[in-house]
Amino acid sequence: MAELNVPDGRDRSPGIPDDNSFLGLATRLVRLSLAAARLQDRVTGVRRRALRNAAAARRMAELMADSEVDPRHVAAMLEVARSMEAAAEATTDMSRASEVVTRAAEDAAGAHRAEYEGVYEAAQDLQRQGIRQPKPGFLRAN
Repeated sequence: MAELNVPDGRDRSPGIPDDNSFLGLATRLVRLSLAAARLQDRVTGVRRRALRNAAAARRMAELMADSEVDPRHVAAMLEVARSMEAAAEATTDMSRASEVVTRAAEDAAGAHRAEYEGVYEAAQDLQRQGIRQPKPGFLRAN
């Protein structure tokens, strides 16, 4: 079985700001969206596999019954099929949740871009012109 790589939440990619700057936040929102989409794909694959296994277990139970295997064993195989179907149903809920997270992250990234991209571009233009901006808190009234 494939091992899951769970990030610890710290961004270690070179060249990507790890602060709350425009680029840093935009990057993290895009990454969240992509991670949720990957999760949804993996969960969908697990669901398909669980449904295939459930169908195979049901078919095996039918063959066992046709072969007059002890009814306890047939019942156990049917229980396996029911458990696999329950697992598939649970992954459906997980898939829906990851889809919601994907959409929310995409919406947040779009809203962030719409709100702050102009400010970021203006600040970059000032910087290119050699005009220095005051540090955060410089204009704060006490």
